[in-house]
Amino acid sequence: MSSAQLSVPGGSVAVTMVSANPPVPLTMVSGNGIAGPAAPPEIGDVSRPALVLAEFYNAFGDSTTLGVGSETGSDWPEAFRTIATGQTAAFNGGTGGNNDASIEDIGNGGVGGENSASVTARITGLDPTYASQLARTSFYGAGLNDYNSGVSGWSRNWPAQVKTNYATGAAALTGSKRLFAFLAPQENNYVSGCQWGADHRFHALDMADTYEELAFDLARYLRFVRQLEAPSGTADADALDQGQIPYKYRGGTNDFADVDFAAISGSAAPSDLNYDEGTIYWRTSTNASYRKIGASGAGSWELVDTKHFSLWGNQVIARLAGDIAIAEEGNGPPVCPPARFRVAADAAKSTVVGMLDIVGTATAFALRTYDDEEVTDFSISANGAIVKAGAGTLTEGVTELVVVAQNDDGVLLSPVDIYVTRPSTETAPELRAIASPYISVAGRAEHGMSDGKQISAAFYFNSASLAATQQLALLTRGSAPTQPINFNIQTNGNTRILAYDDTNTLVANLNLSTHKVTAGSPFWILIALDFATDTRCVYLTENAQTVGSITNGSNIPLADTTPRFLNSAGVRGYYDGLNPFAGSIGFIGLWDSYVDWTNSTNRRALFDASGNPATRTPYAAIDSQVPRFELWGGKGDWAWGSPDGSFDEKLLSISHRARTLMS
Repeated sequence: MSSAQLSVPGGSVAVTMVSANPPVPLTMVSGNGIAGPAAPPEIGDVSRPALVLAEFYNAFGDSTTLGVGSETGSDWPEAFRTIATGQTAAFNGGTGGNNDASIEDIGNGGVGGENSASVTARITGLDPTYASQLARTSFYGAGLNDYNSGVSGWSRNWPAQVKTNYATGAAALTGSKRLFAFLAPQENNYVSGCQWGADHRFHALDMADTYEELAFDLARYLRFVRQLEAPSGTADADALDQGQIPYKYRGGTNDFADVDFAAISGSAAPSDLNYDEGTIYWRTSTNASYRKIGASGAGSWELVDTKHFSLWGNQVIARLAGDIAIAEEGNGPPVCPPARFRVAADAAKSTVVGMLDIVGTATAFALRTYDDEEVTDFSISANGAIVKAGAGTLTEGVTELVVVAQNDDGVLLSPVDIYVTRPSTETAPELRAIASPYISVAGRAEHGMSDGKQISAAFYFNSASLAATQQLALLTRGSAPTQPINFNIQTNGNTRILAYDDTNTLVANLNLSTHKVTAGSPFWILIALDFATDTRCVYLTENAQTVGSITNGSNIPLADTTPRFLNSAGVRGYYDGLNPFAGSIGFIGLWDSYVDWTNSTNRRALFDASGNPATRTPYAAIDSQVPRFELWGGKGDWAWGSPDGSFDEKLLSISHRARTLMS
């Protein structure tokens, strides 16, 4: 055990390093030749042995795994074979661009509509003809597209579907071999980098909670590797600030000249998609060619760039797979998947924040900042437990740290993101300037709302300005009606409510002006609509609005919607959408049922007669109705997307720009 007293603003804190496996201590030799305790490992100590393998490996996946290019390097399995020696000739995973669905190729290189069910079928289909391949450590990366429609059998609750398919594939392996899940970044028509939506965040958390060291958030890992090296002021540094996968590693819309390495020269006019010297490039609709870091152009994969990687991205993934492989064989340094933990701002000293998952065996750990400095607020124990180091109050928000894991075979790094949430003494919603100037929130596609004729909502806010429409909630879908529910504040302070039924008939068109919102003052807006009975009520804090009639049409199509709060377009990395909310926000709640706000008891569940927030347990029923979504608390709670970590299945996700400003 070693310790150091570190000077920090406002005082100092002791950081303790404990080495695991005491019978095999690490030592250092001083100038006088006397051996002593090893110094804690640092970022600069990274080392690993050559990738010499004793076993065979498989890769199962879609185009994230096997690429969308030709057979000259557009997939990470090929990069793996390039850097590995030993038993690698039988490393399976197909070759880049191979769209053959044969069992021998295991994976797929870009066939439209591929999902985790079909990839898993390739695993189970190995038996009996290729059953020997099941006795191999394997890697799985599939089904993380936003395929809510258009793919037969694909579910809005794709995280549950992918998890089930993964489990089936893992169970098919024999000889106690394990299936490592590479959780891909999201692919859909709106990606400008890495869309880190609520469903993907939940999937990463859920897989890590269930499968621990087998689940690797690939998007977070790629960001982490580049965070340690991207020069300030470059396009990659900007992409990282925005929560995106670095341009160097993925597809994008920027030329090489915009990034901190030299452009690649070569021939133009590829016939379709080509992979050459580390860059995928596409032909545009005018047949002009642009050499990019990744895919870009007008084609079937036009905007789905972030799931497909450059040569450099594939090399990083291949090296990660190699690190996992030799750690699994017992011949390499320990590998820790990216981790996310929550801790209350006023947690007691020595509170365990979280436990690292580890592939292999570690003999020492350290926590470092990205500048390779010692960490003062947290320490790490011999078993990988991260604990609060001091008795002081932590700063709310997100703290990103580097885990340095060591054994006799080397030293490796991984990211840990610590979300510091509201103090335990804060039991009621509180207005917070979550980010400046805007904040924007999106919900999970699998929210559990049902088509029907009732909806209720509650918002606590202080609008900084009414110069533009202030969006409160918007439920969107791909087909008409594209916006079944729209709640917003108009520039004149009116509360605006629009609703459409599933025949695209406008059934509510309310512009409420009895009581008006004013900028710079806190308000609660409470909404409840029952279209079947024409029952409705809207309150501005304690003041009842005069609400016109609503129409009893067919059901409101709520189930097939994507919820958006505080914006009228989706949250995409650094993008806050259209009409993002400006000001402070304290509470968001949404029900697909009727909450009778005319009953003062129900209002008192949220605030007193003066509008001051009441003590609340997250997701407690009001008027016997449990909200589908609820979000309030400190900056770390908003960044996490839930007022209580036990409700991660209901996650909301704010833009990465807002997370950055909160921290």
